[in-house]
This record gives sequence, C-alpha cells and structure tokens, in this order.
Amino acid sequence: MKYKSKNLAIASINKSHLYKLGLSLNKFNQLYKFYSGFPIFKRINSFSDDNILREHHIWQTFFKLRKFIFLENKNQISDYLASKSSENFDLWLSKQVDKDDIEILISEGFYSSKSGLKVRNRGGTYIIERPCAHILWQKNILEKTGNKFGHIPRMPTASVINSELESYETANKIVVASNFAKRTFEEYGLKEKVVVIPYEAGLISGNNIDNDLLRTLKIRNNLKKKLKILFVGNASLRKGINVLIEACSKLDIPYELNLVGSIDKFGWKIISSYKNLKYKYLGTLKKEKLSDCYLNSNILVLPSIEDGYGMVVPEAMSYGTIPFVSLNAGSSDLVENGINGFLFNCNNADELAKKIINYYSMEIENKMKIFDSCIHNISQKSWDDYALDFLRLINYL
Repeated sequence: MKYKSKNLAIASINKSHLYKLGLSLNKFNQLYKFYSGFPIFKRINSFSDDNILREHHIWQTFFKLRKFIFLENKNQISDYLASKSSENFDLWLSKQVDKDDIEILISEGFYSSKSGLKVRNRGGTYIIERPCAHILWQKNILEKTGNKFGHIPRMPTASVINSELESYETANKIVVASNFAKRTFEEYGLKEKVVVIPYEAGLISGNNIDNDLLRTLKIRNNLKKKLKILFVGNASLRKGINVLIEACSKLDIPYELNLVGSIDKFGWKIISSYKNLKYKYLGTLKKEKLSDCYLNSNILVLPSIEDGYGMVVPEAMSYGTIPFVSLNAGSSDLVENGINGFLFNCNNADELAKKIINYYSMEIENKMKIFDSCIHNISQKSWDDYALDFLRLINYL
C-alpha cells in the first residue's frame, strides 16, 4: 500500500506507546521526524537515521525530577512543572513543524494544540492519540465519585485541560483505543472525529508458557480452597480501588487479595478503613515476579472508574488469569461476559462481589472452559500492525 505523505511526524513528550508507534513507522520508512520531550536521562537513539530525531527535554527533565521534591506543597509544584513542560514543548514543537514542513502530525493533544493548528492552517493533517476518555468526561466522573468520599481527585491544570480541548477542535481525527473511550467523545459531539484503533493483547508482554502446562497449573490453583485475587496498577480513585476493597469486604469465601503497583493516599485510606480485609501489598514488581503473580492468581480485577484501556487485562488473559473488568475500562472490549471473563458496572461493589462468589462456586470444568476461552482468544496484533492501522487511517483522510 502506498501512503500519502513522506512528511509524517510523531511528537511524544514522554516515552509512551507513541514511541513504539514511531519505531514501527520508521521500520516502514514512513517516519520523517520524531519530536521527543523525553528527559535528558532517558534520551533515545533508536531510529535508523540520525536526522529523524529532534529533542527538547529541558522542562520534562525538571518534571521527571519532581519525585525528589520533599516539600509540603509537592503536588502543586508537580502540577506547575507538568503544565510548564507541556506548554513549553508545544511552543518549541510549533516552530519545528514549520521548519520541517510537516504535513502529518500525530501526537497527544495536551502538548500539541498550537503545533497542530499550524499544521492544519497549512492544509496538513493533525491526528490526536488519546489514551483516556474525553478529558471533561474523565474530570466529571472522577469529581462526582470523589465527592462521595470527601476526596478531591488530582486533575491536570486548567491550562492543560484547555490545550487538550483546543486540540480536539483542531484535529482531523481523534484516535482512541476502545469503544468505551469512543463513547465519551461521542457524548461531547465528536462522533465524526473519533476513531478506535485498539492496542489489543499482542501489544503487551505476555507469557511464553506452553498452554497445556499453563492449563495444568490453573487446574491446580482452582482446586485450592482459597481464591487468589490480583490487582495490578495504581491503587487510586481512578482505578476504582474503593470498589475492589468494598467488594472484597462482602465476600463470604476464603480469599486473598494481592495488590501490585503503587498505592496513593486515597487508596491507603480506603484499605485501612476495612479492618478485616485479607490482603498483601507486594509493591511494584519486575517482569519475572509479576509473571509469578499472574500464574498463581485465579482472577484479576480491574475496577476502574475511568480507564481508556487497561493493559493489565490482556496481560492477565495471556496467563489464563480470569479478568473481572469494569465497563468503564476500555479493555472490557476484550471480555465476553461469562465466556472469557466477567464484566460489571462501574462503582458497583455489590455486583462485583456477587460475580466473584459465583465464579468461586463454579465446578472446575466450567472454570476451565472460561480459562480455555481466555487464552485462545488473545489477539496477536503487534506494534507494526498498530502502525499499519494508523497508515490506513491517514490514507483514508
């Protein structure tokens, strides 16, 4: 397939999946420039041609060093640095796209609204890649849920939100990874702009264990009396930690909850409010240890209030760990309720608890049917396939 333009650029202020997209586009000789805001201690040189890479890392370097701030107003300083970093990067990027005569710009919106407008004004194409729900939809649901607990969720600054909204208006297309995220944009009148290009399971680092051996391990796990429940991610309001903890408190079965990742102040507050909670906090784990967690767990729960995708779901499925996924998580697209996992309504701890108990009560044969569907329906989509989907979209425009 021939594509429209050689002057295609990606801008990425941090080392997100846009970097992986850039590497694949470069492999296809379709990447003209990659504009990087990665901090100076995470600089890259992975492209085939030195002329492809342009770097502007000053403010992002300051932002990434925020973890060394030990002042009482650390969050306000961090938010200020994040805002200045995106604003400064966009100003620099807007000059670069003019200088390099960029015809197609792919970027997240909050650090490219001015640059995208420049590209559009010259008759070019501006594509937003948004890994989350519409930013106002996200803000509203997090504030609404937080109010129930007297908790004010951290959100981007007003200037970052305004830049994001400006980018939505300017962009030719807004690419999201799930139908859930797509619906949030449609609610704000952007149905004609939003397009779904899913990440899918092949984009995660799954296991390389033979399926028959994996099946034997899971049968052994399911014959044990105690149900092992796994949560992987940032235990926060956005990830629905309150829903998971409340659901576990309602379980009248033997269980153990393993929490992997970080836990913010809200998460610890919720956890500490349930005195009889049976849990272990394992911290942030390296790949090998995380693999062991997936292997030794019966189910994974992703109870997100808002989650553009949730890569832990396909990752767990590749290990045959049965996913229980909130309908407000994009990776719910991968789950057929009762077939290869279970779906539940956002913020509904009663429903989640009931589904966990029902799964625990199943005969082993029925559990293994779900296991078989779980591991056999994993997509083998790669980053190269993801890049080709973007190129097909560009060709269509």
